[in-house]
Amino acid sequence: MIKNTWLTRLYLVVLVLSLAACGGGDDSSTETDDDDTIEYTSADQYLTDIGFVGTALIQKNGVDIVRKAYGYADKDANTLNSLSTRFRLGSLTKSFTAMAVVQLKRQGFIETYDDYVMQYLPDYPNGDMITIRHLLTHSSGIPDYLPYVNSNNNYTPETLVNTFKDRALLFTPGSTVSYSNSNYALLGYLIEQLTQVSYASYLQTAVLTPLGLSSTEYGQDSSSRYAQGYEDYEANEDAAFFDMSIPYAAGALVSNLLDMETWGLALLSQQLASASDYAEIFPTVANDGYFYAGFGWFVGYLEDNLIYQHGGDIEGFTTFMALYPEQNGLLILLSNQEGASDERDQIFEEVTANEF
Repeated sequence: MIKNTWLTRLYLVVLVLSLAACGGGDDSSTETDDDDTIEYTSADQYLTDIGFVGTALIQKNGVDIVRKAYGYADKDANTLNSLSTRFRLGSLTKSFTAMAVVQLKRQGFIETYDDYVMQYLPDYPNGDMITIRHLLTHSSGIPDYLPYVNSNNNYTPETLVNTFKDRALLFTPGSTVSYSNSNYALLGYLIEQLTQVSYASYLQTAVLTPLGLSSTEYGQDSSSRYAQGYEDYEANEDAAFFDMSIPYAAGALVSNLLDMETWGLALLSQQLASASDYAEIFPTVANDGYFYAGFGWFVGYLEDNLIYQHGGDIEGFTTFMALYPEQNGLLILLSNQEGASDERDQIFEEVTANEF
């Protein structure tokens, strides 16, 4: 399941999503018991000391602070994680889906981000109230579909959309923000209806191939080419099965550290889109302790650093990516340990406080 427990504990975007809290932290001084405190000596030592499993990149102004793999990709096979190991991205997929929608606009499939859904999906309920911008920024009011799916079933994009399309809106579109995977599932379906090719095919043509992201793909249900995902890494308990048709455009991509670095640098250098599009993807926000919804990212400040961030949680994997535009910096964490959102938040806080 895409758990989406990634943002921050203390500064939330208007509403915490009803399905799962967006977790994180306000600064490096979050209260802990003295026995639990780990002294920060270096980023690498910190990741080692807390037992991080996966691959990590911390980069500032083109200089690597950490570029390293930790732990095992497959404990039974005695295969270590490496910089080329592929991980399920979970909700980091949304940043790619958002860019695919930007490409729709650039190619003339849609006119503006404020077009109503009904212009392109005439039969979608409340399509005369919900805009493409509402979907991109989690302000549509559409409830999350995850409670209504069976993790063992295979869904077409249409049947996935049918799990939520007739459910009542949680609020008037545009009136507030509530994180929902349904927004991005509907965007994936919209891409398919407008282009008449699959979401994966359009993403490949419009985003992945132009950037040379050869290790990024729509995830298969199982593959020896990916890290083994663990429900409990220490106990060597594999993650439960989750059919990859379910996360779809909200969370189905797989990638590795090298491709994600390329992706992050492409965003920082504003490749693939215009400056006006990037102003929509990463809106200007106040330094007021809140993260605000952009297109596939959340934008805010931590330790007075402007940050674009998103995380992902899916069976067997926990991921995170932060861009630091003022320092030309990156923080990328790809882990094959499920449910490690608290650890991820802690790393984000500590690295930001000590390295940026």
